[in-house]
This record gives sequence, structure tokens and C-alpha cells, in this order.
Amino acid sequence: MRVDMSDGLLNFRGAAIGYDQILEHVRTILANRRLVECTIEFLTPFRFTRDGRDVTTRNLRPSDLVRYAARRVFILDYLYYSAGRALPFRMTPDLVSRLKDWADSTVKTENSLAEVHIRLKEGKNYLVGKIRLEVPVAGGEPLVVFFLLKLCEYLGLGKYTTYGMGQYTLSWRA
Repeated sequence: MRVDMSDGLLNFRGAAIGYDQILEHVRTILANRRLVECTIEFLTPFRFTRDGRDVTTRNLRPSDLVRYAARRVFILDYLYYSAGRALPFRMTPDLVSRLKDWADSTVKTENSLAEVHIRLKEGKNYLVGKIRLEVPVAGGEPLVVFFLLKLCEYLGLGKYTTYGMGQYTLSWRA
């Protein structure tokens, strides 16, 4: 498989992408930076819940992104790929809890999200739009969080399996 990272994004020519390629891409993005700015643009409506309640444009936290990404990656890897053995990070509840706390205390977010009402089985409010993140690059947490977010860019964050979250693009500011 040939991987071209010259433009800062992954361009693959091959049948599959592996954890190693995504991790190397994230390391390249984080290298020699003190701060990373990125934008998550949602291509489909999404819905998060926290403690049984809908997350809204006003109460969205960075830990919500971390929690959903970690859950999606862990579940898909465990059920369909390696049962956690191939992941570059051991996805334990302690790690996810530490990442969530780190994200809420460190990551700055600015969202331009809007709420839309979508009627599927029952009418629910979903979110559409973009979230801009400013992430200090210190410690190991940014590597793990961006690995999860980049991987979920390819996987989606659940589509209808985790409250309607679907596809997004992750772009990095130079």
C-alpha cells in the first residue's frame, strides 16, 4: 500500500488502511507543534446523549467527542477485528476517563452547530454544522484523541448505532 502524506491528509492507493498508518499520520500532524487547530465538519446530522439527555449546541463538551469516538473504535475493533489486541492504545475505562477529563480541561471548542428536527422512528433533535478545536500538544493525550478522531473519520461515529452520528471530515489548520 502506498501512503502519500505530502498534503497533510491521507491519500491511499490500496485496499485497506491500518492503525499504524493513521497513528503515523497523527504523529506527523502533531510533530513540532505546541497547538493544533482542527475543524470537524459533520457531513450528516448527529445526535449525542450524556446521562440520558440530549447534548445541545449550548452544552456540547470536548469529552462528548472523545467518549463517542472511543466507544465506536473499541466496539468495532473488539467485535470485528482484533478484540483490542491490534489497537495501539489499550482502551480501558481508566484511559477513556482520563482522556475525557483532559479534553474538558484543556481543549477549547467553538461550534457553529444548529439543531434540526429529524423524524425517524421518533422525532429527535439532531445537530449539524462544524466544531473547531484548539488542542495543546503536550503529553500523550493529544496523540490518542486525534488517533480516535481520525479513525472515526473513516468509520463514522455510529450512524444509527450510537444515536444517529454519521460521517464527518477532519481538517487541520497549518
